[in-house]
Amino acid sequence: MDNVTENITFTACPQIQSICEDLFNYTGITYFNFVRIFSDGTRISLSNNREWMEFVHNNHKNYRLIFEEKLKEPQTTRLVWDLVEGIREDDLMAVAREQFDIDHGITLITTHQDYTEFYYFATNKANHQINLFYVNYNDVLQAFALYFKDKARKLIARAEKERLFFENHPLHWLEEKNSQANKSPLFSEFKNKEFFEICQIERYFLSGDLKDVYLSTREAECLTLLFDGMSPKEIAREIDISHRTVEKYIDQTKNKMRCCYRGELLKKAKTCGFMHIYEAIKAKHRKYYQHNKHVIAGI
Repeated sequence: MDNVTENITFTACPQIQSICEDLFNYTGITYFNFVRIFSDGTRISLSNNREWMEFVHNNHKNYRLIFEEKLKEPQTTRLVWDLVEGIREDDLMAVAREQFDIDHGITLITTHQDYTEFYYFATNKANHQINLFYVNYNDVLQAFALYFKDKARKLIARAEKERLFFENHPLHWLEEKNSQANKSPLFSEFKNKEFFEICQIERYFLSGDLKDVYLSTREAECLTLLFDGMSPKEIAREIDISHRTVEKYIDQTKNKMRCCYRGELLKKAKTCGFMHIYEAIKAKHRKYYQHNKHVIAGI
């Protein structure tokens, strides 16, 4: 695959490094890779580490892609590498550890209508304590995933036009999906409030048929509180804006998501990736979400 070295997978690495800089400085994470695998098996991949990307693309036929190939069915989950059986013994992961100093990672997996996304975060071999961060501050990584899709939106759009395909890698979850269709600071001192202030998300992108649609911060907050069972008047009091302004944001959201009624809006939000945004906003604005009794069943 040497002839694809000018693919955006490789040329965008400095830009990905820039997007990740604050996350790296605050956490001790040194490696990030965003992978989106479509239902036809094609993929895009954006990372801060060009050398590793080139190695994988030039040598993938000699290894298995353990996270993707171990996935039995599409699911939204997180996998701490040091806690997953077989990861440290895997040949490709050993190369990452010994030759590229990529180790002690976590993979966030999110499933959507037409694709599955993998967010890979890792550090160096010496940084064992990073696992404490993964356990205690998973909300930071979830928020960063949304932040990344906002800041890298143009790179992602271009990458979708330059998709790659890895042959001879059985992806059981894709086969199942298609068959159904055919029939390092001290973690106790981590300043997550300050981190969230630095990583301001301006656009919360949806997924599936609405993957090019985004909600503003206020639109996403109002929809989140609407999910929590609040009326527009209650939302207005909660986030200190006028009732009419809340109604405006809800109407804008309905238009963006092609809905006529609020019930339709809440139902559609569950199928277009909004629930990941919902969880991230709750983590970011905890003072607004102390009344879980309002949460709608099924969220």
